[in-house]
Amino acid sequence: MNALAQVSDTRRNQGQFIRSNNSATRATGIYRATSTDFVSAFYAVLNRWRSETRFLSDPDKVTEHPSYRALVENAEKVLPFIRMELAREPSHLVWVLEDYYGTDPYAPGDEGDVAKQTNRWLAYLDANG
Repeated sequence: MNALAQVSDTRRNQGQFIRSNNSATRATGIYRATSTDFVSAFYAVLNRWRSETRFLSDPDKVTEHPSYRALVENAEKVLPFIRMELAREPSHLVWVLEDYYGTDPYAPGDEGDVAKQTNRWLAYLDANG
């Protein structure tokens, strides 16, 4: 199970994350997430998704990857990182935003042009908080 999926598999209990699997804090069973943990988890999941789907040409296979699903399921939490990555370089992270928001802000001729899709998403995110 990847790190971001582990975060999504935790149960929130009185402000603490109780992990359902073994961890370094196994003796107490209490895991207190830090911002560093979450940033590392995001990039671990993103890098796994990118590396394991890099040579796939079927968009369905790319979006069925477990890391992609983890990004969509946690999009609300990782949205600042997604935005930062898209501002740095256009990518298929726009698909994560499409699945999360259930919409796309593209013009009719933008399909297949990741750079235009990225620019439209960045403008959409800026306009809609």
